Amino acid sequence: MVSLKKHTWQSLREQLLSQVSMVEEGELKVTILLEEWSGKKGLALRYSQETPDDVPLQQIEEAVIRLQKGEPIPYILGKVDFYGFQLMVTPDTLIPRPETEELVDYLVKHFPSVIRITDYGTGSGCIALALASALPGASVTATDVCPLALSVAQHNSRSLQLDHRVSFYLQDITREEGPPDPHAELVVSNPPYIPPSQMGEVDTHVRNYEPHKALFVQEEDPLFFYRNILKKCGIIQTPSLVVAFEINPHYANEVRYLMNEWGYQAEVLKDLSGKNRFVIGVRLETFGKGG
Repeated sequence: MVSLKKHTWQSLREQLLSQVSMVEEGELKVTILLEEWSGKKGLALRYSQETPDDVPLQQIEEAVIRLQKGEPIPYILGKVDFYGFQLMVTPDTLIPRPETEELVDYLVKHFPSVIRITDYGTGSGCIALALASALPGASVTATDVCPLALSVAQHNSRSLQLDHRVSFYLQDITREEGPPDPHAELVVSNPPYIPPSQMGEVDTHVRNYEPHKALFVQEEDPLFFYRNILKKCGIIQTPSLVVAFEINPHYANEVRYLMNEWGYQAEVLKDLSGKNRFVIGVRLETFGKGG
């Protein structure tokens, strides 16, 4: 394995690259790890003759083994960049995607005056915390069914000094209990939306490492979580309630029709790659009426 006594950052990089030659995007992943450990970027890392004395050998060896097995970099580092800040992530939370940043950015630009927001299925807290950070006048309520995920989100909230404006609740949205904020103006969610029949479309590292409970929905009812969230929104008494979903592109129209049934004027939006990725709806009546 690795011997730090014989290495500069340059030679360490070369050795690690040889060990991950069969790993998809192995060079990029090794570079990310070494930039994190060394504090050096680009050519300064590639040609550095300094020795990596401050990095524990065991940490490097464990990271290489995890890379060889296909584990995602954010889980190895325990953090990920999202919407301008860093979040802790663990195998109990999904790794936030750039598409979710797009959803946050859309909401910030189009609904800047909302002051009460609810995020269902918060995971790492990425959506809730990004909205709280970008909309300083808003208070955010975030829920999740997984206590470990909720703990990660609370840690991130404290780290970003947003815990005075973001409240967290352990809640199963499929249960018969009311919404945590019956006066929310904006409800947002990126719920599980992949049926088992589409598992082959999911990247191997996602299937093998990210929490299935946050990814997959039952085959016979792929709109299960959207329906349950809309049911809770039916109790919210805010006129012109805005509901924003990240969606499975295969079910864009189905989600839009479902929102129409619940009294929303809904629109399907594409992400930057051109896929139908979001449905945004504004309720046309004071109280939602489900179908």
